Amino acid sequence: MRLETKLPYPSMALSDDGETLVVHSGESGCLWHNGKEAGAVKMARHPGPFDLTTDGSRLIGGDITLSVFDVQTRKRLLRLRTRDGADPMVFSSDGCTVAFREISGGSLRLVDVNAGTDVATTKISAVREGYFGAVRAAGMSRSGAVLGTVVQRRREWDLVRWDLPTLRPISVDTYDYVYVSGRGGNAVALRDGHHELIDLDNPTRVFVFEGVEGIMEAVKQIRIDSSGRYVAFLDGLHIDPWLPMRIWDAVENREVAVLDDESKGQAMLLGPGAAFAIVHDRKKGLVHRVAV
Repeated sequence: MRLETKLPYPSMALSDDGETLVVHSGESGCLWHNGKEAGAVKMARHPGPFDLTTDGSRLIGGDITLSVFDVQTRKRLLRLRTRDGADPMVFSSDGCTVAFREISGGSLRLVDVNAGTDVATTKISAVREGYFGAVRAAGMSRSGAVLGTVVQRRREWDLVRWDLPTLRPISVDTYDYVYVSGRGGNAVALRDGHHELIDLDNPTRVFVFEGVEGIMEAVKQIRIDSSGRYVAFLDGLHIDPWLPMRIWDAVENREVAVLDDESKGQAMLLGPGAAFAIVHDRKKGLVHRVAV
């Protein structure tokens, strides 16, 4: 699978089963199913992040207006207006609701995509007074009862856990760095020089793994597979400007693979069970699938 793209940082999303991929090529959202091209969805020229449902049947993305599409028919099912765009966004496991942050105003919204109505809304500042950090990532717990968001505050990163469907804050934990995505149920964090895999449902259940040696600034990107177990990151400790991708089994604390040829690039997704990676070669303008 190889796709040309004109964008330096194309938006991409992968279904939890790894079968459906959408990549914004600069004109539309190009759909791929099991490595074969499956049509395109007309989307905003400069969209924010995408997300696909667990089974890849629905897609959400857009700019100021978010659109929910039926992937098979490529028809728009719903339009959601925002004040100034939204990011990040994540579907629930059943695909019936989607959570996202409005960029302007800092509101978190949980929307019923079947009814097109808000289930709950809250301000990021509900966590604490004067709290206006930027939300960098979001993910669902395995039970679907907790939404995890990553909020950057200057040099500190907070993992904020919210109750679903009420969007009431449950807890805030501060790390040197933290990342969460999708519905795998885990966050990856760095604290006191140790990498941790944190269960959003039960944050006391933590796996400590080695990951990158040294400070977190060495890591350029982190991705987690749909099981929440495997972690991929671009390793900035190397001098080579095209950074190698390292993949870890965070539960068994072992390195699975190092990809430093076709994997060179800045955007990536990790397939289920770390069986493959989707990478973007900015130099060649190609998005392609690499077996692990």
